[in-house]
Amino acid sequence: MKIQSIKLILSIFSVIFVSSCGGGGGGGTSGILGGPSGGGGTTYTYKKVDERITEGSVSQYDRQGTAVALAYNQESGLWYRKFLELNESNISLSTGTNTNGEQYFQINIDKYLEETPEGWTTPHAYNLLYNFSFTGNQIFNLYYSPTHVYTDEYFSNAYLIAFGLSDHLQYAGTEYVDMLMWWMRYDSGVDDFVAFTYGDTTFSGDMPTTSSATFNIKSMGFWMSNYTKLAFTGAGSMTANFANMTLTGSLENNFVTDSFYDWSQIAGATAGGMNFDGTISGSDFSGSVTWGGEYGSGTFSGNFYGPKAKEIGGTFSAFAADDGYANWIMGSFIGAQ
Repeated sequence: MKIQSIKLILSIFSVIFVSSCGGGGGGGTSGILGGPSGGGGTTYTYKKVDERITEGSVSQYDRQGTAVALAYNQESGLWYRKFLELNESNISLSTGTNTNGEQYFQINIDKYLEETPEGWTTPHAYNLLYNFSFTGNQIFNLYYSPTHVYTDEYFSNAYLIAFGLSDHLQYAGTEYVDMLMWWMRYDSGVDDFVAFTYGDTTFSGDMPTTSSATFNIKSMGFWMSNYTKLAFTGAGSMTANFANMTLTGSLENNFVTDSFYDWSQIAGATAGGMNFDGTISGSDFSGSVTWGGEYGSGTFSGNFYGPKAKEIGGTFSAFAADDGYANWIMGSFIGAQ
C-alpha cells in the first residue's frame, strides 16, 4: 500500500528565502571553460547560491538530501519508517513568475521505493511526491533564531511547515551551498520529513589531491524523541584528508525546540552528538554516523562546494538502537574552511 501522496502548488516563500546576503562573483554559466589556469590547466567557473537565484538559473543547482518516510503494510498491520536518499534525479528546482507577477522558487520531489522483507509477500511502499511553488507573501522570522525563517500552509489533506536560512553566509559562512527542511503532516496521521542541500558542487578536477582542510559546520534538522517531534540546530567541524580521501568530524546538536513558530530553546535539552567517519570519491563523500555514543547509528552523505572544495554540505540520519520507530534524527549541515 502506498503512502497517501500529494502534488501541491505552494505559494509561501520568495526567492529571497535563500538570498538575503552574499551574491556577486562567478560569472557565466556553471561549467568548465577551456583556457589556462595558473600553470596552464582547466578553468572552472562557479555560481554563488544568491547569484543563481537572481539570474533564475536554480535548475542548475546540484542537489542532495534525505527524507524520513512512512509505509503501512497490510500484511502485518503495522507502520514502518525508513530513511530515503534523495539526489538530483529525485529533486528538481526552478524559478518563474506567476499570474500575479510574483517571482517564485519551485521544488519538485518524486521518490518511490518498494521493499519486501524476507518471508513476506507484501512490500513496504514508500512514496514522496511534491510540487511546491514558493512566493514571498508568507515568510516569517524565527524570533529565537534570527538567521532562520519559517513558512507554513494548510491544504485539503495535509499541513506543511518548512524552515530555511535567511542568511547562510552569517549562519555558516557559505556562499556556494545552502540548506532547507520541512515537515509534512497528513490528516490521515502519516507524516514525513525532508532535508537537503543545494548549490554548485566542486568539479572533480578542481578537488585538492594533497594536504587536508577543516570545515566549521552548522546543522539543522528534526529529532523524534519517544514520539515527540522536535527541531534542532548545532555546530561542529569536519576534517577532509584529500591525500587519503577520508572525512571525519563531529556535531553537537544542542539547540532544541518544540516551538515550531519561534524556536524558543528547551533549557538543558540536547539532540545528541554525531560522529562522522567517511570516504571521499571525486567531490562526493559518504560514510557512517554514530549518534550519542552507542545510542544509535546511521549514515551521512554530501558534496564539496565551490572553488577548490572551499565549502561542504550534506545530510545525515540515524535510528536509535532500541525502538528506532519512535527515536530517530535527521538533518542537514553546511560549512566552510
